[in-house]
Amino acid sequence: MTVIEENRKTVQMMKKYSTDDDITSMTTYFTYVKQIVGAFPVLEEKPVGLSVKWYDINGKNGVSTYNFNYEHGSVMFCLAALHSQAAYGYITRTSSMENVQQCINEYKEAASCFAYIRQHLSQSFSTVQMSWDMTDYGLLGIENYTHGMEQLT
Repeated sequence: MTVIEENRKTVQMMKKYSTDDDITSMTTYFTYVKQIVGAFPVLEEKPVGLSVKWYDINGKNGVSTYNFNYEHGSVMFCLAALHSQAAYGYITRTSSMENVQQCINEYKEAASCFAYIRQHLSQSFSTVQMSWDMTDYGLLGIENYTHGMEQLT
């Protein structure tokens, strides 16, 4: 469990995209969370005693829950944010065709992550007092925004 805890601390300390290693760390932790969600009953109040806490997009309103599917969705949300930040980085460096294509691909990844949360995960944590950015409307808005950025690129 030490490796998972260390990886979660790394993920929690991330404030913004700096290298592709950030995306790799987030993806690794996402894989751990997905395995936990698949192995344990994580929907009910305190089924395995794992509590998680996440904050909204502004870092102000904390949500604490025993529903590990919320952790699953929150990690995916952070992964989407990293892809979006990576896209911005590609387009601000130079406007070469290669960077433009990388930017488009990163925005597509971000939009796909937001869509996945909305379509597959948000129903499983509907009992959680979640922040606005994890509601169906919030996720749809952010998903559409990233699609729009992809098209503008």
